[in-house]
Amino acid sequence: GGGYAGNGDDGCVDVDGCAVSPFPCFEGVECVDVPAGDGTGVGHTCGACPAGYKDVGVNASSGVQLCAPCDMSVSIVASTALSGAVRRSQDTRVIADVRRMDPACTSVGGYEFKWSAARSDGTEVVLDPDATKSRTPMLWLPKKSLPPDVTYTFRFEGWVADNPSVSDSTEFDFIVRAAPLEAVVTGGDVVVAESAPVVLDAASSLDPDQETDFDWKFEWRCHEAVSLGACVNVDGSNLQLPRTSSARLSDVRLKGAPGAGKSYEFTLLASKGARRTAMSLLSHTSSPRRPT
Repeated sequence: GGGYAGNGDDGCVDVDGCAVSPFPCFEGVECVDVPAGDGTGVGHTCGACPAGYKDVGVNASSGVQLCAPCDMSVSIVASTALSGAVRRSQDTRVIADVRRMDPACTSVGGYEFKWSAARSDGTEVVLDPDATKSRTPMLWLPKKSLPPDVTYTFRFEGWVADNPSVSDSTEFDFIVRAAPLEAVVTGGDVVVAESAPVVLDAASSLDPDQETDFDWKFEWRCHEAVSLGACVNVDGSNLQLPRTSSARLSDVRLKGAPGAGKSYEFTLLASKGARRTAMSLLSHTSSPRRPT
């Protein structure tokens, strides 16, 4: 006993405490023989449980080391998305929470994390780790880095570096929305004399996304506010509006009417790519003065 074999009369031999059956340590764990006579009466020691496992003692009947598997979990805890949508003109953040393994679990290499993404139209999404922090629990998406009107599924994964089988993942969906355009027109809603020019300028129209892939396009329309007929120049001809995109209408001189004059409604249709906006405004031409 005590790590020896023999009858005591012919001498005792030190027994290798690891060369026994069943093997005294958990599978894959290093076993170290303990010289007989150290007073423990065990004859061996077992190393730490494998990565992703924790030591839970020994089997009561066989004395074999017991190691139990550990687990971890991840979840999404915060984001800048509102009602499942993010603005293209704003930075986007998605934050994941990581519940790590029990401290008693073996882990030498720590944890690794990864974000990946898929688009609803099947287009590949590449996340630059330096720009998006996609190897950390907080994903950073710079503004205008994702095309609008597409739904994205972001997947966050975490695992134990030296045992990837101990892992967990979660997903988060949102759609990227382009900000609406805002038509801004100066010179509208005015009262002018029949011979005075009307000048309308939409050059100050706003694009909150500051999109550079598309240029502004402007289309003007005009009709008489009451009869809905064509707008009429002071010389009696129908007003001819620009056939090509123009932010500015200048030197428009409209015909009035005896008495209360005449009101005309101008409508601006402004667009950038697929985004569109419209704005209507009135210009009232007073009646011509009668000679005295």
